[in-house]
Amino acid sequence: VYNNVIHKPVFWSTSMPPQVKVSKEHIKSEAFQMTKESGFEAVSARKLAERLNCSTQPIFRVYQNMEELKADLYEMGTDYMRESMERHKGKSEPAYLSLAKGYIDAARNEKNLFRLIASVDDLDISGDKEFLLKGEAINYPNMLPGAESLDDEKKGELISAIWFLVHGIATLIVSGRTEISDKEIGDLINETYFGLLSRFKGE
Repeated sequence: VYNNVIHKPVFWSTSMPPQVKVSKEHIKSEAFQMTKESGFEAVSARKLAERLNCSTQPIFRVYQNMEELKADLYEMGTDYMRESMERHKGKSEPAYLSLAKGYIDAARNEKNLFRLIASVDDLDISGDKEFLLKGEAINYPNMLPGAESLDDEKKGELISAIWFLVHGIATLIVSGRTEISDKEIGDLINETYFGLLSRFKGE
C-alpha cells in the first residue's frame, strides 16, 4: 500500500493470440465463388483472406502458392461443368448432342469459370475430353448412335472430334466473337457427327 492506494500485481500473458483456423474446403469454396464472380485473375491471397476474415497465413499453410489453388479450382470447375452437362441430358436427343449443348450453355452462363478451364495449358494438366468421361459419363462412348460397329479407338476419335468442335464454339461465344442460335449449334454438331461417323465407317 502506497499513499493509501492498493496496487494489484499485473500479470503479463506470454501466450500468442489464437490462430484462425480455416479449412482447405472453405478456402477452395470461397476462391471458387470469387472466380465465378470476377475471374481467377481477381483472386489474390489478400482479397481471399479478406473474404475469409483471416490473414493470408492460413491460406499459405494449405497452398504453397496461388498456382496450387488454381489447379484445385480447375478440378472444381470441370466438375461443375460436367454436372451442368448432366442436367441437360434427356431422352429426346442423343447424349452427344445434349451434353454438347449443356457444355456450351454452362460456358455461356459461367464465362469466368469457363475461362479458367480453358487455361488448362497454363496448369500443366492433361485436359481434353477425359474430364468429361468420369463417373456415369464413362459409358457415353457406348451411347453413340450408329457407332455400334466402331471399335473403342474409333469411338474415342469421334468423341474427340466432337469435343474439339464444341469447345471451339464455346470459346468463340465466351470471347464474344460469334453469335449463334441453339438451333444452329445443334445443326452444326449433328452434321459434323454424322459426317465423321460415315467416314469412320468407310461409307
